[in-house]
Amino acid sequence: CLSPTVALMSSGIFLLFKHIEFKKEKVPGKWICTYSYGIYLCHVYVLEQLKSVYWIKYTYYIHPAIGIPALVISCLLLSLLLTMTIQKIPRIGKYISG
Repeated sequence: CLSPTVALMSSGIFLLFKHIEFKKEKVPGKWICTYSYGIYLCHVYVLEQLKSVYWIKYTYYIHPAIGIPALVISCLLLSLLLTMTIQKIPRIGKYISG
């Protein structure tokens, strides 16, 4: 998790998405870009909470082609929801969630 290759891959993906322009306001990618810093800050917390969910503990029974995308999508959506909720807090929400 803390290896140099993971940092390089993360940087590359970040730079890839940084240069994509989304034309429509309702595109989910626009929300992800808007709240990316908050998602980055809270995704580890969301992953730790997902570990306690029963089906996450037994993902080795699920084929990785199904389990990994399901975990990524659920973590992204929950992190996005948490970030959007935190940003609604008056005065301090925008500083906490980015």
